[in-house]
Amino acid sequence: MKKLLTGAILALAIAIPVSAYAADGLGGKEPAQSDNAAVAAKLELAKKEKKAAAAGEKEAGVDPIQTVMKQLGLDKAALGQAMKDGKTFADIAKAKGLDVQPLIDQLAERLLAGLSDKLKTELLTAEEKANVRKKVSLEAERIYTTPLAEQLDKGNGNQLGLNMKAVLDLLSLEKAEYGKLMDEGKSLVAIAEERGFTRDQLLDAITADLDAQAKSLVEGKQLTQAEADRMKQQALLKIGSFIDGDLSAKKK
Repeated sequence: MKKLLTGAILALAIAIPVSAYAADGLGGKEPAQSDNAAVAAKLELAKKEKKAAAAGEKEAGVDPIQTVMKQLGLDKAALGQAMKDGKTFADIAKAKGLDVQPLIDQLAERLLAGLSDKLKTELLTAEEKANVRKKVSLEAERIYTTPLAEQLDKGNGNQLGLNMKAVLDLLSLEKAEYGKLMDEGKSLVAIAEERGFTRDQLLDAITADLDAQAKSLVEGKQLTQAEADRMKQQALLKIGSFIDGDLSAKKK
């Protein structure tokens, strides 16, 4: 139970959704493919939180994007324009003459408040609680420093990312089994090797799926070939870290 609860909280800490933009009607259709580490963590979180519910645990549902919009006094129109301009929330804060770090700290505290019940549990050690706080702080920093287009365009389905279903199918792995192995601290590369696949073979399969995603988006005139190529390279950088076990891999 302790490992289950720890995994669920840590998964939440690295996968707080940035989907408010789409949920508010500013985005389009649901994304066909999922963002690598975020989706893997959310997938595991859903499984673990279902089990944790028996112990009275409940998700807080903190919306980080709406929280930052309130911090910065932004409406949807301003957010959309900043996104088109390639800005980050940090850029917007600086333009308003605000210090960025205190805002990041405030966001982290707000996110941690949503996890307060979990952090109070005696099932976690002081070190594990500290790790949760560190993950949440890193997530708050990522939200502020990652270009809005990279975060919010996911709601339009025009992004390339790791297709976890394809990976699990390749490895003949069920979601529940993958969650158990993840709790044991195994990376996707380690899991693949146990099933006779090398890291290069795993990455080749992932790359082939990214190519299929890109082809579909280009043929549907949702992306240009140049945009698809750029997104593919960005995705591969992040995916490379993720499959090696770095669930907190940040966008470059």
